[in-house]
Amino acid sequence: MKVPRLILLFVATFGGVCAHGQENVAEEPTLTLEQAVALAQQNNRQIKISKQGEFAANDQILAARTQRYPQFNVQLTAGSLLTPASVEFSPGVFGNIGGTPNPSQSSVATTEPKFTGTAVVQAYQPLSQLYNIHLNIEALQVGKKLAEEQTRQQEQQIVNTVKDVYYSLLQTQSGLDAAEESVKSYREVDRTTDEYVKVKSVLTYQSTGVKTQLAQAELQVVTLQDTLDSQKENLNELLGRDVRTR
Repeated sequence: MKVPRLILLFVATFGGVCAHGQENVAEEPTLTLEQAVALAQQNNRQIKISKQGEFAANDQILAARTQRYPQFNVQLTAGSLLTPASVEFSPGVFGNIGGTPNPSQSSVATTEPKFTGTAVVQAYQPLSQLYNIHLNIEALQVGKKLAEEQTRQQEQQIVNTVKDVYYSLLQTQSGLDAAEESVKSYREVDRTTDEYVKVKSVLTYQSTGVKTQLAQAELQVVTLQDTLDSQKENLNELLGRDVRTR
């Protein structure tokens, strides 16, 4: 039997589209559960905030430890005259010595503009406060351990949440695949039923029932697709990625 050319063209085109679709699907990266957990532990915002608490507690301990060491205070003062300073002394301004005026004649004393400076160095240590400082350091170390435990708890919660969302996503995906197959089946049944109605082999109300089931199946596909998109966005948010990441 000779196959019409139009049908051959349709089959070739449809096959090319399917092959192209398969190539696109093959190019899509697959996110495994292990990769999702690793990304969440590395990029999750809540975990990063908890780790910042650890860093802050460690900085407080380092700052408290420095209080046990001697503290030094150095003050430097420098100065210089901008212009020479001159003072004139009249004869006898300092009195007479043995009947001779002091000074015996008018004289001028001049100070040259030179650089001068002073330095004051202090060293002190709060010996009476060393015990209180030690107690404060121990309290800060306890706070650091508490921050580390909170981080571990946060990581465990995020990991459990990622696993729950991941498995729920897979479950929704399976349900969506099944619903899409049901839609295909109902469409075929609907097409066949319409043909039977035309030849009056099936009653009209039976065709209406099939169409109702088809509409319900299509509604279920749309609902599951929306749920799947929401779960993907939720998973991307847990992983610290753009919610539009495929």
